[in-house]
Amino acid sequence: MRMISKPTLIASILAAIIGSIHGAETPRTRELPRKVVNIPLAPEIDTRQFDGLAQAAGKPAQISRDLVLVRTIDTKPFAGGSQGVSDSESLAYCPQDDTFWIGDDDGKAVHQFARSDGRFIMKVTAANLMAAFPAAGRCVSEKSTRCFYTNELEAVACNRATGDIYIVNTVNDPKLNPPVDKQAIFKIRKTGTSIVYDSWHPLPPGIKNKFDAIIVIDGALYGGGDKALVEYDFQRQNYARRDAQGNPTPVYTSRQGNIVGLGYESPYLWVLTSKKRIVKVDWGAKSDDAVWDLMSVPGVKLKLAKGMQAVLGEFSWSTAIRRTRFSCFA
Repeated sequence: MRMISKPTLIASILAAIIGSIHGAETPRTRELPRKVVNIPLAPEIDTRQFDGLAQAAGKPAQISRDLVLVRTIDTKPFAGGSQGVSDSESLAYCPQDDTFWIGDDDGKAVHQFARSDGRFIMKVTAANLMAAFPAAGRCVSEKSTRCFYTNELEAVACNRATGDIYIVNTVNDPKLNPPVDKQAIFKIRKTGTSIVYDSWHPLPPGIKNKFDAIIVIDGALYGGGDKALVEYDFQRQNYARRDAQGNPTPVYTSRQGNIVGLGYESPYLWVLTSKKRIVKVDWGAKSDDAVWDLMSVPGVKLKLAKGMQAVLGEFSWSTAIRRTRFSCFA
């Protein structure tokens, strides 16, 4: 697939918040480069004025009129024409240096770049992890089929208090038995310009299919698999809440599709789902507060969406338009 290599930074406002809508089209190209798109959310929304019947039935309102497309930033290549993401799957934000990390399973790496201008900073690859943790380089399944703990680096999260970065290697295809890859979690941190490789371990079974998204909230690590969000104890290498059979007990269950992205800004958890919806969750009550349909946002066209972060009143997601991968921040 041919990619446009010329770096671009497109700034545009496509819709006004909760009021009149004014459009500004993104320049057309035959094939769009990988992007970062900013779409801020209104800080407070009174959902009672929307979809009164749904609210009366105890269901969250469907809202999309307060989303505004602000800008796009290339991630293939990054600003300055360097590096690039092969397949963006997840996002993490580290306030220590105001940067984003993107999980790139096809590229077997996680990439760090500046939130302000999309400038590439560095990346950590599967080869780096194998060099730091040789035992993660290969695993042997029950049928002695060769498999790996590092070939599907898909989910990434940052502890905003400590700067610790968690990377999850996922199962490439849950239908394969045994799978080529097995789930594992790695903990690293960045000190200056260097990476400190802390520790790793295989993830225990329990989540159906795989962790598609992870996030750190108040020091606790959470992972989303299918519709379930569970708490994971990295130190004890097991799920924090389990039933009598040892299966993880969800702290939240999505009613809007599978969980593919997670963002958090107190007191709300933001959940991106496979149905291209963003759910605003009251984290204390673990209940849905509102739902946005991304397909209703002016200027947003996508086949799928993955990965999300919430930063300073904006949210972020990764998506694909036609066959071109994008990383979208909003």
